[in-house]
Amino acid sequence: MGDYTIERLKIKVEGTKTLSPSELLKVAKTIKLNRGKTGFVKVMYRYYEKVEGLGDSPPEDKRYERPASLIPKGAFCEFCETEGRLALDDETFHEENCENPHDPYLLSTVGLFKKELVNSEIFKLRTKTDPELVALVERWKNGTLTDTDISETFGNGVKVNNGKTKVTNSNQKIDIKYRDLKPLSGIDTTKSALPTDWKNAVCIYYINKEGQRVQFRLDKKGQLLILHLPWELYNSYEIVDDLTSRITKVIPDWKPKRRKPPLLDLSTSFRISDNPIDIPELKKTLFPKRTDGSFKYAPAEHIKVNYTVERAQAELTLLGPEITPGKSYNLKLSRYPVLQAGKAFIIRIIHEELNFTFEIFQNGNVRCIISIANKNDKKN
Repeated sequence: MGDYTIERLKIKVEGTKTLSPSELLKVAKTIKLNRGKTGFVKVMYRYYEKVEGLGDSPPEDKRYERPASLIPKGAFCEFCETEGRLALDDETFHEENCENPHDPYLLSTVGLFKKELVNSEIFKLRTKTDPELVALVERWKNGTLTDTDISETFGNGVKVNNGKTKVTNSNQKIDIKYRDLKPLSGIDTTKSALPTDWKNAVCIYYINKEGQRVQFRLDKKGQLLILHLPWELYNSYEIVDDLTSRITKVIPDWKPKRRKPPLLDLSTSFRISDNPIDIPELKKTLFPKRTDGSFKYAPAEHIKVNYTVERAQAELTLLGPEITPGKSYNLKLSRYPVLQAGKAFIIRIIHEELNFTFEIFQNGNVRCIISIANKNDKKN
């Protein structure tokens, strides 16, 4: 096995006081952010607010983001009534209080429809283009748009004269999704199809000069959860000290109870083979099964199998070599190993109050995620 790399950490900073929704909103609206593309670059807070005068109606779902998200040119946001103007060189942004500033929910404009469909043939090569859109483009080009097309589809942003379609308002919104005109491709399609927000916590985002991203979540318990923290940033701890001091400047009564708390979990990777691994064969070798057709696990020199109750799951323990006289590491699995076609081989182990999840890949790489078995135990 070669060198290992610590990929990310998760830690939780306990605060000295709980925080009310109004205090969390104050943090979101006033905490100092860095200018530019590095440092603490964005804050987002999604929360519920009871609206006065509406009786027993449920609280409204609210959202605040600073700086606001960019609106692509030619798109229109119906939630904050803002469009990304095609003719402008400057960028256009959502309102800071826009409740849904995500690209999959954006509508299009007449100008974008003309640019992406009428003036281009590329859309015809897409396998998922709606046939109705293809027909609409043909009517546009032939100057045969119907009154319904003009008034309802294009909101009177076009007109037809002498068999030619002309644009009268390129920024007129239309009820065609932005992503129907400009779909994503490849891996971005899966990553961005269903955007989500973390509710009831102020989310603060940090980016370093290498482009590594860290997310901080401050919740009503006064806890600051830190995700995807690179090891070197945890080791120096400067950015955590920086952020906690910025929070304290907004809420003077809030301070971290301790500096550099213990880790909640850690992700590391290493390589065990320079050659491809036969994963199904590895699983059979590590976890052999009986030959009597029962599909039960069988003990071997390297593994102990204990069926405490008939027809119940077996206790599986990998038996380690003797490191010193009478001392060896025997690793108990917390659940059965998992192998799905085309995916990593997963082995989960619990040892000395720690969970270890090993993901073994065909290319010889291994990822190990280590976490505290009982994260709610105050002794941790």
